[in-house]
Amino acid sequence: MKISVIMMSFLDDYPNARTNSIPKFKRAVYSFINQNYQDKELIIVADGCDVTKHIYEKHFSSHENISLIWVEKSKNRWPGKLRQLGVDYANGDYIAYLDADDVIMPDHLDKIAANIKESNNAKFLLNTGGSIPIIIHEPYKYEQTGKIEVTKDFHITKESMEKSFQTDRAYNVKLPLYGDLMMLKINFEDPSGTHLIVHSKDVKSRWQSVDTPMGGEDKLFIETLKKECDPYMYKEFTYIVCHSKMKGHDV
Repeated sequence: MKISVIMMSFLDDYPNARTNSIPKFKRAVYSFINQNYQDKELIIVADGCDVTKHIYEKHFSSHENISLIWVEKSKNRWPGKLRQLGVDYANGDYIAYLDADDVIMPDHLDKIAANIKESNNAKFLLNTGGSIPIIIHEPYKYEQTGKIEVTKDFHITKESMEKSFQTDRAYNVKLPLYGDLMMLKINFEDPSGTHLIVHSKDVKSRWQSVDTPMGGEDKLFIETLKKECDPYMYKEFTYIVCHSKMKGHDV
């Protein structure tokens, strides 16, 4: 069973963009290359981005299972149709997604393949788990208060972190470009993120572009898929969300 991973890439700056886009793009691609699962391909769709094209040609064009599609810059704020272009180009039996600033653990595609088998080859699978970095920006304040501010509305105490490690909800990982980092496994009660979606190549649902300020092309695609077929829900934590303007981290 071949799994195609679709990555959309625009490495120039934009509001609320990740920092260090070029090394993070390379880190994301290498996390695909380092997958234990062998029957795979990566389709990179460059959104009018010559930088992406240059890096691909210099570092990744020799990989037979990594392809680049370059298109003129989309006029849409959230060009979901570019992901659809990648899906249409893909040769895999199933489609998964990877953002250009995120990282997948070496067993990520193994986990996806196992859940596809467990689901009796469901057409649509939806992950309800993921990992986010826990960053102590002010170590002294942390030692004094025992509290980590993950976002303005989400805090973790030292006691809860220690309990999370004891219950395997938290773990340490060596993240390229950053070093040793604490990760927290999180559950999505209402999954709506590109990285949570896995579907067969032959679904009829198609990605659409949107122009709303907060995006939502991923949620729209999920809702469209749900109308076509019931999702097989599973929970894995092998996808690391390295940048989120909502959760307030960028590693």
